[in-house]
Amino acid sequence: MKLDIKEFSVSSMVFKSNTNGIYNKLTNWIEANKYYKIVIKDPKGTTGKSIFFASYKGSNYFEIEENIITVKELFNRYSANGILYIEPYLSQHESLKKIAPYGLNTLRIITILNTDKSVDIIAAVLRLSLDKRIDNFSAGNLAAAIDISTGIVISPAKAKTLAVDNTSYFNHPITNEKIIGFKIPYWKEIIKKVKQAATIIPEVRTVGWDIAILQDKIVIIEGNPKWNKDTPQIPLNKGIKPILTKYL
Repeated sequence: MKLDIKEFSVSSMVFKSNTNGIYNKLTNWIEANKYYKIVIKDPKGTTGKSIFFASYKGSNYFEIEENIITVKELFNRYSANGILYIEPYLSQHESLKKIAPYGLNTLRIITILNTDKSVDIIAAVLRLSLDKRIDNFSAGNLAAAIDISTGIVISPAKAKTLAVDNTSYFNHPITNEKIIGFKIPYWKEIIKKVKQAATIIPEVRTVGWDIAILQDKIVIIEGNPKWNKDTPQIPLNKGIKPILTKYL
């Protein structure tokens, strides 16, 4: 049976500004799904750049960056090459919100597809926001290693900018919540879904999956074929070259 990644991925939509009735299509999509908080992304953006948060106020008006604008202005200001890529705002699991409530804290899980179509997971990391609404490691946030077999955080969190901050954070620096020993909710389901997703496009052998954990389910936000090599290595203070060379 062919797998459909839509079954467990975020309900994103792409709107093209040259499409007839596009403004109504956008607001109708929001109202039909009750996505009154949305995230706008540049599909080619990286490291958390070009991400904006907006609230739909009704009657074709949005609030974004403390400004009220029309849906037409939304397209004019935030579309990239005539394309507006939108995802619903996700409310994370309460246990993650307790540790770092400022942004959506996601997992980065790295898979490799073998020639026999089996899937290996070579690294898993919990990314934690500091005081930002994004959790990207390259944007100055923290990452901690997860034991793949148990789903338990096994390392202190570290920042990518080691030259500036080489601290090992055993507790979140703002909330003071403990990081090591945290049990990732729905871990068995996460492993199952990520391995399924890794087989959908077999031409892409290795992917870094960004996973959001909601209160009642998990969601795959995106897959990155060019995943950041620092993310799995810095928290453990060791490289993963010996692991990767086995797949060459």
